[in-house]
Parts: sequence; structure tokens; C-alpha cells
Amino acid sequence: MNYSGRGDPPKEKSLVKSSALPAPTTAHPVRAECAQLDDALGPLSRAVHAFKVEDADLEALRRALPMRDNLCARWRAIDQPATREQVATEAVRLTVMPVASNIDTELLTETLCEHIEELRPTVFALVRGAAAHRRNAEFLSISKLLREIERAGWRAARYRDVFEGDLSALLADKEEGLAYQRKCDAERKRRRDEEQRKLVKRLQEEWAAEMPELLGLVKEGKVGGG
Repeated sequence: MNYSGRGDPPKEKSLVKSSALPAPTTAHPVRAECAQLDDALGPLSRAVHAFKVEDADLEALRRALPMRDNLCARWRAIDQPATREQVATEAVRLTVMPVASNIDTELLTETLCEHIEELRPTVFALVRGAAAHRRNAEFLSISKLLREIERAGWRAARYRDVFEGDLSALLADKEEGLAYQRKCDAERKRRRDEEQRKLVKRLQEEWAAEMPELLGLVKEGKVGGG
């Protein structure tokens, strides 16, 4: 290829040669599957890792129980190292984002491939990170893209935890935890209400002791009437 009118770039500077770039092979169904699992596993991951249990966490676990094996199989399929072809596909798709006009598209694609491959992302992290960058960034930025891929990788690590244990046992533990949590909340509310009642009573007694004459007038209806 021509490189800004200066001939071919030195081969040693490119880890991914343009003549060897594979054809894009990451099909749309893979991207759709990654998006669907991201939506499905997000609430489930929150339920698994939540310190304070909410009703929504229990509901997420209950919904997931019948689908656990299916979700696990689907997740394992995309939680695999991204192939060179998949990296190239996402790199090509990213080059349609606005970039400086003097940047050679083919060289940019090679550079993207080099940087992405250094991260060794899974299919999920690659696809969801690239999608996030296209959605959130106005211009193509390699550093921002890599951060998005890393964030997707951290999310994937939490999703793996979902399938490490027994969801049925986890649900039982979370239900017990929520029951205990509600019992504690009820006890705290009872104590708080009791303290407020004592405070009101004490203030009433102090007020009555300091202003007996006014209190008597109020009771007789001589003060405060219309």
C-alpha cells in the first residue's frame, strides 16, 4: 500500500500485516448474543454480589434458576479468547468512526488490531467494549477503546462468578438474609419510634411543668379558642 506517498511502511513496525488481515467474520448474531447476555447477566451479577439484599435481587435469581444451564452454555460460548479474525472484524467496523482525515485507514486498522490483541480479550469483552466505544465516543480513540474493552472484561469476570456456585443455595441464603435484614430494620424502626415517643413525652412534661397556668387555661378552653 502507499503510505502518505513515502512507500510502504517498514514491515518490522507492523505486527499485523495488511496483506494478511483476515476477512471480517464476527457475525451480527454474535454481537446480538453478547448484548442479550449483558442485559440478562447484569441484574443476576448484582444479585450474586450484592451486600445488601433487595427484592429485585431475589426476583433476578428466581427468574434465572430455570434458565441457569442454558445461560451458562451461552455464556461459555462467548467467554472464549477472541480470534484474530474477530479482532480484525471489530477493528474494521471501528474505522468508520470519525478520525483525522490524514490517517491511512488500512494502517489505522493494523494499529487497532495490534493494540487490541495485546489485551487478549474474550469475545464478549471485545464485542461489548467496541460497541460501548462506538456508542459513547464522538471520535475513534485507541486509548478510550482499550479502556472500554477492559471495563467489559471486568464485567465478564463478575459474570463468571454467577455460574461458579449453586444458584438454588444462593437464593436460599439471600432469602434468609433478606428476612434477617427486614427483622433488623423493623427493630431499628421500633427503637427509633420509641425514642421519639419518649422525647415527645419528656418535652410535654417539661412544658407542662414550666407553664402550668397556660396549660390550665388551654384545658378550660380560654386560650386557643376561635
